[in-house]
Amino acid sequence: VFKKSTKPAFRAFGSWHRKNYYKGINYSVDSEGRNVSIECQYAGRKIYYRRKSSPIISNIRFEIILLSNNNLRVRVVDSNKTRWEVPNVYPLPETPKIKKLSDPIYTVIFCMEPFALKIIRKSTNETIFDTTGQRMVYSEKYIQMSTLLASFDLYGLGERAFQFRLVPGNYSIFPADHPNTMEDGSFGHNLYGQYPIYLSREKSGNFHTAFLKTSSPLDVIVHQKRLEFRAVTGIFDFHFILGQKDPEMLVRKLHKSLGRWIVPPFWSFGYHQSRWGYRNVSVLEEVAVNHSRAGLPLDVLWTDIDYMQKKRDFTIDKKQFPPIELSSMIKRYRLRYVPILDAGIAVGTAACAEGLSRDVFIKNSTGEVLTAIVWPGLTHFVDWTHPNATKYWSDMLTALHMILPFDGLWIDMNEPSSFCDGECPDWKPPRKHRKHKKNHTKNHSKKNKSKNKPEHCPAVPKKENEDNKKEESQFSKEMPYVPLGLEEINTKTISLDAVHYDGWRELEWHSLFGLMQTAATHSYFQTAGNRQPFILSRSTAFGTGRIGFHWTGDNGSSFKWLRVSIPHLFSLNFFGIPFVGADICGFIGDTDPQLCARWIQIGALYPFARNHNDWYAISQELYALGDTVLEASRANLRLRYSLLKHYYTLFLKGRGTGTIFRPVFFSFPDDEILYVDSVLNEQFMIGEELMATPAVYRNTSLVIAYFPEDRWYSFYDGSVWNNGARSRLKRLSVPLEAKVPLFLRGGYIIPKQSASKVRRIDDLNDCFKLVVALKPNNDKTLGAQGVLAAPADIFDENLVTNDCVEGDCLLSIVAKVSGDNLTLKVVGRTVNSHISPIQIISLRLYGLPKLPSGAGDALVERDGKQEKFKTMITRFPHYVKLRFEPPISTCSGISMNVTLNSVSYTHLTLPTIYSV
Repeated sequence: VFKKSTKPAFRAFGSWHRKNYYKGINYSVDSEGRNVSIECQYAGRKIYYRRKSSPIISNIRFEIILLSNNNLRVRVVDSNKTRWEVPNVYPLPETPKIKKLSDPIYTVIFCMEPFALKIIRKSTNETIFDTTGQRMVYSEKYIQMSTLLASFDLYGLGERAFQFRLVPGNYSIFPADHPNTMEDGSFGHNLYGQYPIYLSREKSGNFHTAFLKTSSPLDVIVHQKRLEFRAVTGIFDFHFILGQKDPEMLVRKLHKSLGRWIVPPFWSFGYHQSRWGYRNVSVLEEVAVNHSRAGLPLDVLWTDIDYMQKKRDFTIDKKQFPPIELSSMIKRYRLRYVPILDAGIAVGTAACAEGLSRDVFIKNSTGEVLTAIVWPGLTHFVDWTHPNATKYWSDMLTALHMILPFDGLWIDMNEPSSFCDGECPDWKPPRKHRKHKKNHTKNHSKKNKSKNKPEHCPAVPKKENEDNKKEESQFSKEMPYVPLGLEEINTKTISLDAVHYDGWRELEWHSLFGLMQTAATHSYFQTAGNRQPFILSRSTAFGTGRIGFHWTGDNGSSFKWLRVSIPHLFSLNFFGIPFVGADICGFIGDTDPQLCARWIQIGALYPFARNHNDWYAISQELYALGDTVLEASRANLRLRYSLLKHYYTLFLKGRGTGTIFRPVFFSFPDDEILYVDSVLNEQFMIGEELMATPAVYRNTSLVIAYFPEDRWYSFYDGSVWNNGARSRLKRLSVPLEAKVPLFLRGGYIIPKQSASKVRRIDDLNDCFKLVVALKPNNDKTLGAQGVLAAPADIFDENLVTNDCVEGDCLLSIVAKVSGDNLTLKVVGRTVNSHISPIQIISLRLYGLPKLPSGAGDALVERDGKQEKFKTMITRFPHYVKLRFEPPISTCSGISMNVTLNSVSYTHLTLPTIYSV
């Protein structure tokens, strides 16, 4: 696997590299031939990089570890001194276990002077990673490494609001509070998550992933033919996984290495309503009542910081939100409740006093408790490395839950965000903030009056120099490179030179703050006996999917933000957080009926569906924007609820790996049209089975939908949109009030339910209608298959964990049509499947060459006995419906045979819900 090249590495990139480089002085390979260690020495003239505070590190070591036949790791460390490394502690990804090496699909080549490293795929001779001729800097406060690219087809490197495919540009990675910020390829447009992970498609069509395990502020410069990584702390620790031509299979391996994602509780798949500005319990109840009156389902009510006393964590405004009254209202309307908690603990509160007594807050560089500013004013931040921190947080949550029961938690502002740069211990709020009015006008449906509005960020005095530039902190002055396009590294966050209990700085831990807070919150729920908790965090990092969920943050109310939500969700699914969504109708700014109607068409298919908006904006509850939005919302939420158990099944089926809301090319990687941006970013798939082609532009109902080479049916009426012979473009006209265009792939079965009278997710029963999209098999029969979760109690989170997550509660559904005979088998996937009875009401058969009608009997074999069920066969323009009277119950499984009486072929007309 390892090869030492005698050919000198080509030195061509810039004067620095020609004069300042590293040369290999010796190397060793272990006895198994799977680990090589190469000692390198600095051969340049410079003794520091840009500033004397950042001396060049003279001796570094390249460590190459072969983890498996398709997985390897490359580390670059200081030979003489321990530098920061992301720890191998839960929930952070552990180092993958070394597997038996038989025939690696890669070769590693290294050259000693100047030192260069190259990883090549054996089968195609394509470059995976190549530092030949690239600039390498390894100094105390700045490290840089570059690789050549064999193909420019990159995805990932987040978090950011952007199209899925990266274009040449400058990309920053560092959790930051950047509301309403969309990527434009320049530094500083990073959002809330730390994901230095990318997916690359090689010219051969094979894929590989690279994960740089670092928490450092990071700039990645994407050139047409190379990638450049710039960090200001830590080491380089690359993990490569080489896949084949199936990106979804590769992503499953990536997720396994990151620690697998968790399955959300079933209730969280319902529709959520939130707003910053619900001023009291009466307003919340009005929201619940209005949803019911409008015929809209609603499962979860949220409260923003309005419920707190003066916006302080672990306090309740008992005048506006009497806890008993709030809890009673939630129970009366059969809802769940999720409140917000911010990261900063307000000075002067009982929670702060308790934190000080346990010494759990982050200290500044002089050893005093660091003070910052968030909504309540002066605040401290929990040091999650402190051994008392998790217990402190759990105790605070326990006390809160005793007063105000909640079903899940929303943790926010945890990048961490601060309204001053660095530390502001002497700041006092302006007078208008000290006597801030409660908020909101009496009628919450009207736009908030400006006199009642809070400021987004309390005004903080800025220190400026004569050139009107922000004054640099001493910490920034000593940095040879300030990342993220900033003048001052401590911008809108706490001081990065603050010190944690373990001795490392906030610079090292900042990116992991949200992850560690989520871990502490997860620990609280586990201790309380909830093995399937719901925790929504704004700041995330690699590993968050193991313990929590995410939304895309403070988006804007515009069609541009609507469109970018699709690739944003692609990226987060790729990063390992599949249960994710964007604020439906937008958060910042006023929405409008057209935008909201289009957004609910897409948002109804988000894994996590929540409507949430800003204090400043008009109300955007789905009943508040007119008849068009109301009609679109009823139709699309009814669609969502009819598919919720199928959606949930996809999460259980994935077993913690793979994407759910995915780009179409993940299922059709050989189709080049699917990589065209207009198709890539505006169509999506739910699992392998369903493809949506929404309308995403203002003032047009026209959609140009692309159907890859396969058989595609309208999910709603079974009309054929592609017969599978070749790929096709189709024109759709999608009215504002219509359901999102949704198409079912041939060869799959979707279990759906009646949702016309469903107002809560608890209203869903165990009766199913199977939509069967037939596809020709090689033996001249027609077939389709699917799965369905059938736990004993889908709302019992501990039972679901035992029977479905750790066990198997999935039913396998297989349909086959041979001549006039239909065979349907519904059985547990394994001998030890934990399944409970379900009722099959009917079948919809799409794709029959002949469409029968009439009546007959279904011969069902159940538990070794044969029974007859009366079967009504109804012919529709594009499908056949079989209705069973009474419904057929499955327990240990069934095998069913139905004889279809053939009649003459019926011409397939165009679907009624779209015009062409």
